[in-house]
Amino acid sequence: MAPLRFADVVIVVALAPFAIAFGAPVLGVAVGCVGWALARAFGVWADRRTAGETDPRRALSIGFASSLGRVWLLALSILAVGKAADRSDGLAAALVVLVAFTINFAMTLLLRPARGASRARRAPAP
Repeated sequence: MAPLRFADVVIVVALAPFAIAFGAPVLGVAVGCVGWALARAFGVWADRRTAGETDPRRALSIGFASSLGRVWLLALSILAVGKAADRSDGLAAALVVLVAFTINFAMTLLLRPARGASRARRAPAP
């Protein structure tokens, strides 16, 4: 199941050349792909860090800060490419992030029951 957790990154990177071939701005697609990959990497790092935390307040703080940090990273990268290059580059980056988020959200929904079921099987009987 681990490879499915990162299907969003794989699909977005695999579809990027096709989007560019169909006329999407190269810079916008590249910024969207790199921004999403960095946000996901930061999220994985934060999840691992949170899992190792013994203090629940600290774990909640790390999770909250990482969620906000990822959103800001993506929003600022979209705005920056839209201002620095062309508005179409910003739109392309935003569409890449939207597609990646949609895939990630769908995978999270699909994999969540499997995680819960495996935990239920491992739970000791009362």
